[in-house]
Amino acid sequence: MAVTWVIVGGLAAIAGTLLSLDVTFKPDLSFFLLLPIFAAAIVGGVGHPYGAIAGGFVVGFAETLAVFNWTVMLRPIAHHFPDWLELPRNLAFVGTEYKIVVPFFILVAILVWRPTGIFKGKVIT
Repeated sequence: MAVTWVIVGGLAAIAGTLLSLDVTFKPDLSFFLLLPIFAAAIVGGVGHPYGAIAGGFVVGFAETLAVFNWTVMLRPIAHHFPDWLELPRNLAFVGTEYKIVVPFFILVAILVWRPTGIFKGKVIT
């Protein structure tokens, strides 16, 4: 049991060090980190480790695809489009400043559609 805590503590220290190299620390940093993590756990189903992994993939891919510039993918086939349809410079579903909204909408949709998550999680009554 003590070995597990040492491993977890070491991994947390490494993660914190690497995070400090990538971002500046602000008071709202934890919200921007915890909302996607919480959404992934709920989407996957509470109490299922594999569900949390699947939920992490769902939330991560949704965040990435929502802010992806789809013009890059559509430019090679743009000559097949009608003349009146011009590709914009940036064709993203949401702007990068609203990236944090995507996990929130996924979380709300899953809680309305299937409250136990993709893999049926524990239900507390």
